[in-house]
Amino acid sequence: MAVIIALLKVTTLVNFFIANYFVSLQAFKLYANASNFHGVRCIEKERGALHKFKEGLEDPSGFLSSWVGHDCCSWKGVGCSNLTGEVVKLDLSNPNCYLKYYSSYSPDDNSSCLGGKLGPLNELQHLNYLNLSYNSFSGMIPPDFGNLSNLHVLDLHSIDYPFTWVSDLNWLSGLSSLKFLDLTRVNLSLATTHWLQALNALPSLLELHLAETELQTIPLFLPHLNFTSLSVLDLSGNFYGSQAPQWLFNISTVVELTLQGCFSEGPFPCIIGCNLHHLDLSYSGFYGEISELLVGSFSRCRTSSLEELVLWGNQFSGQLPNSWGHLNTSLRTLDLRSNSISGPLPTSIGELSKLEKLDLHSNKLNGSIPKSLGRLTELKELRLGSNDWEGVLSQDHFQGLSKLKMLSILHLNKNFVLNLSPDWVPPFSLEEIYINDFKLGPKFPKWLQTQTQLETIYLWNVSISEAIPSWLWKMSTCIRVLHLSRNQIRGILPSSSLVFPPNDTEINLSFNSLEGPLPLWPNHSLFSRQDRQLALSFSIEEPIIRKSS
Repeated sequence: MAVIIALLKVTTLVNFFIANYFVSLQAFKLYANASNFHGVRCIEKERGALHKFKEGLEDPSGFLSSWVGHDCCSWKGVGCSNLTGEVVKLDLSNPNCYLKYYSSYSPDDNSSCLGGKLGPLNELQHLNYLNLSYNSFSGMIPPDFGNLSNLHVLDLHSIDYPFTWVSDLNWLSGLSSLKFLDLTRVNLSLATTHWLQALNALPSLLELHLAETELQTIPLFLPHLNFTSLSVLDLSGNFYGSQAPQWLFNISTVVELTLQGCFSEGPFPCIIGCNLHHLDLSYSGFYGEISELLVGSFSRCRTSSLEELVLWGNQFSGQLPNSWGHLNTSLRTLDLRSNSISGPLPTSIGELSKLEKLDLHSNKLNGSIPKSLGRLTELKELRLGSNDWEGVLSQDHFQGLSKLKMLSILHLNKNFVLNLSPDWVPPFSLEEIYINDFKLGPKFPKWLQTQTQLETIYLWNVSISEAIPSWLWKMSTCIRVLHLSRNQIRGILPSSSLVFPPNDTEINLSFNSLEGPLPLWPNHSLFSRQDRQLALSFSIEEPIIRKSS
């Protein structure tokens, strides 16, 4: 379970982190009402507390090298009141540590991260913003943090598990003003029986993030729910083996609910909060009729605010609805991949006028794809693969998709045909294209030449048998993934004059009929070719992988 969740986060979290995480915290920074204060030298006992806190830390990259001298208000991450010089903000969040950890080939390399053990900060009684996220601390989180009664923000989000832990959460009772709490990847297993009671005593809480914290149990019934202000709740990666309680979906103030990788199996709750904007239940073992969820669960709502619905990796079955109800005017993301949804794609799909992402990959959908798909004028991502489609996918289906950036049609039924005019000029400009097990050849699609913003080209086993055209090589300065494996591509590869983007560019030309010497292209991080046909200078039985220095 943990492995699956970890893999998901490796592939998705970097973009999410940049786009959402700091944006979310930005609003809470207003509570600190602080700047790097120079008008009044910082209070001596607070400076001493910060020095003592630093003594327990490991700082291989010199992140805290500015923590010298008497003016602690000018130290990195420290914010003081403009009026009194008291420390009101301590922000040691470390995006360099986060980005290096999740983009590195060696995740054990924590050279950009703060480490060591966290110590108490009892002298900082005016602190209202404490952010120690995205570092590699270890040991027990000091229960003394519960003495910081003015805290509005407490963020202890770790980059990995299990570096920090708590014996219980009773110390949270002293933080009655807390509005933002993030304990993601902090080991809460010792607090698993009373965690909810402790959190339920925080009436001012607006955001609660407890993803992957080793919580095992969640009560099916809660007599009194005190989350009267809660708007964001993330419990992902916990409670495996439990059933989802209805009360989780009844918190009327919640607009963002994330339960990715929770629970084992169970029916979908019959009632969902009408104020939800984001609902992520991916890989959580839910089952039931998909139409009941999409329409029935929202039937009591006068309007719908739901913008993102992520349900991949569950056991939903049945057919998609012929009417989408209130979702017509609000839904921007519909992710239904890896379920057991069957039947045709209804013509009503074109009614989802704001839809930006549609993912139907890996279901049991059949029949022809309606041309009303082309009415989704806001669509940016489209995944249709691993279904039993029949009929023809033509340029009429793409007519209105001028904003499309990613197209994926993988593992399709042999009775499904892609029929595009040789002179077709698409209305979109793709950045990513994924097609395999589909007859595109024998030539490279001419319309691909118009897609000048492509960064990922994945044309695997598509019956192409000509040489790679020069117009495709001219895109090399933009291409980060070029995967043309298992075709019959012939010819000689260009010389070293090609230049690819620096770092992480992947080229895979395995299982083709290429010939000639292996070029030493600069800036590519992976080159793979396997070919039982003789190359002029060598014969290859296993893939060759070369990495740039």
